[in-house]
Amino acid sequence: FALDSSQVTISQDRRSAYIDTSVKEGEIYTISDIHLLGQLRLPEKDMRRLVFLHNGDLFNRRAVEASSDAMKAILANIGYAYAKVTPVPKLDHDKRTVDLTFYVEPGPRVYVRRIVFEGNTRTEDQVLRRQFRQLEGGYYNQLAIDRTKVRLQQLGFFKTVDINKERVAGVDDEVDLHVKVAEQSAGSLQFGVGYSQYAGIIISASVTQNNIMGTGDKFSISASKSYYYTNANISYYNPYVTESGIGLGYNLAYSKSNYGDTYLANFETNMKSFSVNMGIPITDWDGLNFSLGLSSNRINTYDGYTPQVLTDYINKIGKKTDHSWDGTVTWTRNTKNNYWAPTHGGQLQASITAALPGSTVQYIKFFGEANHYWPVGGGYVLYLDGQVGYGKTYGKD
Repeated sequence: FALDSSQVTISQDRRSAYIDTSVKEGEIYTISDIHLLGQLRLPEKDMRRLVFLHNGDLFNRRAVEASSDAMKAILANIGYAYAKVTPVPKLDHDKRTVDLTFYVEPGPRVYVRRIVFEGNTRTEDQVLRRQFRQLEGGYYNQLAIDRTKVRLQQLGFFKTVDINKERVAGVDDEVDLHVKVAEQSAGSLQFGVGYSQYAGIIISASVTQNNIMGTGDKFSISASKSYYYTNANISYYNPYVTESGIGLGYNLAYSKSNYGDTYLANFETNMKSFSVNMGIPITDWDGLNFSLGLSSNRINTYDGYTPQVLTDYINKIGKKTDHSWDGTVTWTRNTKNNYWAPTHGGQLQASITAALPGSTVQYIKFFGEANHYWPVGGGYVLYLDGQVGYGKTYGKD
């Protein structure tokens, strides 16, 4: 294939250019044989799996380049950070065939001497370092470095994350990794004022911080108030209580509603709850969360209209206050490439929640959710989400 000639002409008004190109397609060539030469460092059968061409296939330059890149990538995962793979085609013009040889030069096996962080003016070094899957003093591993970059992006603390290797002066088997991040706000402060015909003036406020003082801990507090309801919520979560990544958090909530003030019904609810949750990582992608909570909900009815469903419920349990011990187990798989604006990957989640024996009402709930992001070109991303749930009571009537 060749471009034989090109001719450029300018329009009379000198506002447009016309380009004529003569294209010579040439003959179609097929692959006659493929060879791997040099220091492969891995069994040849494993390296051949990374060649995306086979005998008899049409010659394809893109497949040749992809094969070279794949072999360099697999060598980079076992320490050969500067491996070279050079494809050399030998043409038989009479038979229209290509004898293709890949020359593999792994170079020296490289160690990571030091990991240096730049740009994290608020976030502590340890918050970044505990996300690393590449260790100082270990063999260079490109797969571990790529996974580390995704983990840092999933935190939501940084606009950009770049990890670059730099040779150590005077030696050819050591590199330093320079991790350059651009921090962004990891929290929010919201305040709102609204009006409803039934609720009157509504005031709400919330503070959320996912990186308290650069430690990576999460904290949020919110409250809202209207003519007939009041609610407040406070939560805290430390994702690294242990170095292995076990997290521990707490949540406290309170709400009170007096529907008699709306002139729609005549009853009052008062709810308090407290829960403790623990997160346990399984893999870089998967984790389990265990939650145990206690809640109390009191329903007061007065003369006037009370929804029949509430009256039936109170008669059923024989009192106006119910208590519940809730236990929840949640499995989550997160492959999203970014916290705030993912472009590929997704999240799977499945949970079981049960009101434990001793609760006023014993029940069990199942919930599942799956979502995924696909880049569709032009800067657009397709996002699909699905949810399913089921619940029922058990034990005593």
